[in-house]
Amino acid sequence: MSNFYVPYAGSKPASLSINGHRLVIISADRNELEENLSLLGADHFQELDDWGSRAEQEASLETIASSVGGGVVVAPEDLELREVIKNLETELPWIQ
Repeated sequence: MSNFYVPYAGSKPASLSINGHRLVIISADRNELEENLSLLGADHFQELDDWGSRAEQEASLETIASSVGGGVVVAPEDLELREVIKNLETELPWIQ
């Protein structure tokens, strides 16, 4: 798996509330995330690299999700973060 970037507000992952769902949106596109920190309620980001095994990757994502009492969305590389948020606003809570 490639490197991912996680938005942070202070010492916690930055999360958005979209239709009652608390979400952290992470991205493999460093520039896209860096340009949209304020959109995500973040003041900086941290890189997730050297993820290890699939189980370790899942554990990292679960840790991020539990730290905000919500979930993690991996932004598709071919969509701008504004589009990801717009799509989530349209689709939640129907997607699982």
